[in-house]
Amino acid sequence: MKRYLPIYIGLSQAKIIKKEMARELVGVAFHEPEAYEYFLAGIDISKSALESVTIDRFENNLFHARLFLLGKNKARKVKCPLAGALALAMRRNAHIFTGENVLNVAAIDVPE
Repeated sequence: MKRYLPIYIGLSQAKIIKKEMARELVGVAFHEPEAYEYFLAGIDISKSALESVTIDRFENNLFHARLFLLGKNKARKVKCPLAGALALAMRRNAHIFTGENVLNVAAIDVPE
């Protein structure tokens, strides 16, 4: 059986993700940070390496995400809106993880 995690995002966030998907499909290189990278997590993350995104909680029908960033000899986890975290993961080719705690509550099981 396969497990899927359906995620609903709003229109403005969907536009960011759509833009990133289109760039990926046509192979456009990312030379400059997008404006949302500067404020998404409440800090300037444009100079940090994004190692991964973790969807770490599902509360009140909302997913919560954290970015795992590597800066100058410093690693940190930063809260971030889910749609923005997904867009950044796509833009920077980072892994997206979630835990069993989220899957047990929000995943859909689909027979193979």
